[in-house]
Amino acid sequence: MAESESAPVTKKWKPVKAGGGRRPAPPRWEWNAQYPQWTAANPRPSLLSTYGKKIPDFAKTESSMRKSASAPQSLRMTDTDDSPEKWATVLDVSHMGTKSVLYQPLSDSASRLARTGMVSLHRNDMDKTFNCLDEAITLSPNFSGAYRHRAHAHLKCGLVQQAAEDLSMVLDADTSMSSDWNDRAAARESFGDHAGAIQDCNEAIARNTYLTPAWSRRGLAKMHLQDYADAEEDYNQALTLDPGDAEIWRNRGLTRFALGNTMGATEDLSQAIRLHPSSSNYLTRAEARLDCEDFAGTVRDCTQAIHHDDQKVDAWCCRAVAKKKKGDLQEARSDCTEAIRRNPDYLKAWELRAEINCLLGAWVAVVDDCSQAIRLHSTDAMMWCYRGKANFQRGHFLRAVFDYERALKQDASCELARVMLTRSRKSMDQLTAWKLKSVRSSQNYGELESLQMSSLRR
Repeated sequence: MAESESAPVTKKWKPVKAGGGRRPAPPRWEWNAQYPQWTAANPRPSLLSTYGKKIPDFAKTESSMRKSASAPQSLRMTDTDDSPEKWATVLDVSHMGTKSVLYQPLSDSASRLARTGMVSLHRNDMDKTFNCLDEAITLSPNFSGAYRHRAHAHLKCGLVQQAAEDLSMVLDADTSMSSDWNDRAAARESFGDHAGAIQDCNEAIARNTYLTPAWSRRGLAKMHLQDYADAEEDYNQALTLDPGDAEIWRNRGLTRFALGNTMGATEDLSQAIRLHPSSSNYLTRAEARLDCEDFAGTVRDCTQAIHHDDQKVDAWCCRAVAKKKKGDLQEARSDCTEAIRRNPDYLKAWELRAEINCLLGAWVAVVDDCSQAIRLHSTDAMMWCYRGKANFQRGHFLRAVFDYERALKQDASCELARVMLTRSRKSMDQLTAWKLKSVRSSQNYGELESLQMSSLRR
């Protein structure tokens, strides 16, 4: 076509109807000298240009597949290549799919099931994920990819023991992947195998020194083993690789606090809050400030934590402790009440409110709170001591004796319980003697006999 030829005629564009949306601009034509033709200078965007690549159709993963699909074209049986020696060599060097064409026709189905399980895992359809992966492993017991996907599903569901077992199967087949070692370290760390987690992190770091999660996870395992100096070194390396991870800053702050570096710990925790101002980070800094007796800063951080998540009962109790230390007993009791209202089975809130009520002299409330804490299986001997003190102040000496005896049974070294038990018994004997004297003077012989029998039983 010559350049003098006229450009294509553009159709007349109709006006947009009400509610019809915005109509794209008409194409603008220009002459292309390299390819002698008229081309549109502003073509409509296609799906490929919008997303960069074609979206995969995951729905086709469940469709059936030809049995020979896993074998490459160059390895398929022909009339000339039918010698056993040829195929023996192929079996040695080819992947699992080619071998399955000859001996295990169902492994193609295993591959499809594993892929479907992976897609279901991304969609959070855990039932379908486990069903597909279990079936894939049943069809092909040496399929390491299915074990890997199932391990990730177990980790997502919190089944860390099963995840560690699946990852062990993966590592038995291939030890070159640093991510597999790191994932098994995460599983082992979750169920308390800190030494095993450190070993797996060492393997992961040996294969990839730039793997930040491995450095961070090894530092966390060393923290649990109270090896704080080495843990700080691991966190330093992790922050060198990724200085934008708030969790690493928070963990290094806790490590420095355990080492006695209070200023460095506060700086790290503040950096974690700047990167990620969450309720957990505010609460962590509040607890660090509480240990440093910075009660005003503790109250501020707990208030921010409650502002981000008012259901976080630990923040309410931490603020109550700070207010109690400052002497604001009424506000501290109100914070404990808010924590109990949000979680009636939170033992720490009941114990703390019982202590505050004891300081306020609210003896009936002390008995109620201590009884509730004891019902929740409190192992603190002070709950029995607080209830014994409340019963002693109310004049219920026999109940006080019972409470102090239980406190000594809980903790034989509790000196307060031993002293108060002696006082309670003495007060009970004095009360009994006074009652006997008053009954004798009134000549009420029936009541006198019952009092004498009760004193003998004691």
